Amino acid sequence: MRIFETLAGTNPCAHSNGGCSHLCLFTADQGVTCACPMGLELLSNGKTCIVPEAFLLFTSHYDIKRMSLETNHRIRPIPIKGVKTALAIDFHIADDRIYWTDGDLKVRQSDSLIARFTYLILMEF
Repeated sequence: MRIFETLAGTNPCAHSNGGCSHLCLFTADQGVTCACPMGLELLSNGKTCIVPEAFLLFTSHYDIKRMSLETNHRIRPIPIKGVKTALAIDFHIADDRIYWTDGDLKVRQSDSLIARFTYLILMEF
């Protein structure tokens, strides 16, 4: 027979999610820290996550990145697999899709910022 000791304690994230709109992270040394899922940005209040409406998309050839113009201007890579040499990019706001031309693969591709589906469009150079 084993007897387990019950430890008493509290976790601030257990009550109203620590005041965070999405992710509440608790550590003994820092206390409550709010965070956002991929694609969302944390407002300056440190508690609320939003989908940024104003952002800059750019490429550094091997990946496509986004810089929010609304919150903290942090540069974040967009998690798209298979980008080899992105030569040109475009964004279709109504469909929420990024289109890019990949020089190494010789294809035009698209990917949704929300859903993780990538489409290939063959092209000739």
